[in-house]
Amino acid sequence: MNYIFISPNYPAGHWRYVAALRNAGHNVLGIGDAGDETFSPELRGSLTEYYRVGDLHDYDSVYRACAYFVGRYGRIDDIESLNWYWVDLVETLNLEFTAPHITVEEHYAAIAAAYSAAEKLPPFTVVSSTRKATAFAEEHGYPLLLTPAANKRLQRGIVHDEAELRRRLRGVAKNSFLLYAQYSGEPVSIDGLCAPDEEDNAVLVAVCAHVCTDDGCMYAIPLSPEQRKNILALVEGTVACGFFHIDAVRLESAVKGVGHKGDIVFNDIFDAPPHEYVVDCMNIEFDCDLRELWAKGSDRYEPLEQKGYAAIACRRFERSYRNAHEKVLHRLAAKLTMHTLTSEQDKAQFGDYCYIFRGENSAELRRGIKFITEDFAHGGN
Repeated sequence: MNYIFISPNYPAGHWRYVAALRNAGHNVLGIGDAGDETFSPELRGSLTEYYRVGDLHDYDSVYRACAYFVGRYGRIDDIESLNWYWVDLVETLNLEFTAPHITVEEHYAAIAAAYSAAEKLPPFTVVSSTRKATAFAEEHGYPLLLTPAANKRLQRGIVHDEAELRRRLRGVAKNSFLLYAQYSGEPVSIDGLCAPDEEDNAVLVAVCAHVCTDDGCMYAIPLSPEQRKNILALVEGTVACGFFHIDAVRLESAVKGVGHKGDIVFNDIFDAPPHEYVVDCMNIEFDCDLRELWAKGSDRYEPLEQKGYAAIACRRFERSYRNAHEKVLHRLAAKLTMHTLTSEQDKAQFGDYCYIFRGENSAELRRGIKFITEDFAHGGN
């Protein structure tokens, strides 16, 4: 199989995905605007070929690079990026090079069918004009989530008011995006791996949910059988087999017709591997290497049993913490699986230093995060 990776050098730790694909016997073809002399030896040695473009924002240049790989290696099986910034570019390229040609209307029909099959979802609409968008906003309020499809001029993002909505829609073609209502609550990241069974129905091989805190920390929470059913219903109609990511919210208060306090409401779904720290947590929780499993192909997948929970806790060097690094290592010695400096690109989200550890339940994980992040100024995180 032939895989194209957009910006394969970011995040730096994601060279393991490229290596897993190469070890499974696939061609891994990279496209980016950085020189390959800046790549790690592991990444450089795992790429079959790398095509450098002047600017990844130049769609025509990236398109020509993909066409070059088609001419040299044949049919492209999948196009990936592990950099969230390029997710819309990847979706558009996959529609051009790997997916059967479908109209925008067919694309939305598939999304609508999947969302109607799952429960506790936010209201959404296919927007065909600014007037319809503002009418939806008047009914449901701001903020709204804007999600494009097959449209290179739009980027996924949160819209906070009418002026921003009108600005973003100016000059955009009809039927080019969805609007979702948003609810207040704790952000939840749901990541998983899916595969087809013998009847070509989707199977959840692995799925985990992590609550995201304001300080770049995350801790795992259990998913009920009903929530897993809703995730499967959403996955079946919207993503190809492989990794998927769902942005969700755990409601801070009840919302009529949507859910009770503490319920998880889905916001958006797309097929992309999780961040390297998140997949490290998933590996801990399932006691396996999901990257290698993903790279081997769907005929090797088997449903996995979740064996525990994991958390990510982060520190920033400009803050003073109550418990020294050595004390953290002593306290979590038996359950700490990794601690390391974060890469430069991850500092905004994960701080300067990252700890990953396991626990028996969410309460234990929260206690561990508090022990790591408690500072002198506030007595806590």
